[in-house]
Amino acid sequence: MLILMFGVGVLEMVIISAWTKSVTEQRLFTSGFLTIINVSIWYFILRVIIEHINSVPLFAVYAVGCSLGTMIEILLGRRKK
Repeated sequence: MLILMFGVGVLEMVIISAWTKSVTEQRLFTSGFLTIINVSIWYFILRVIIEHINSVPLFAVYAVGCSLGTMIEILLGRRKK
């Protein structure tokens, strides 16, 4: 479960970055589709966190995954410029 939550954290930040870009560029259908994906990810995350409410390692691994996902998106954005 720890590896899964780490991966979900990374994926979530990648999706959020793509969503932010699509909203900024006013891409209607892309932003709507990414919103559906993001809400689905959040549903999964909330379910897992509620089921394992006392698991600090689970939360920590998810947070580290989110952090890494954000850093990856920033690095990829720099390369594209």
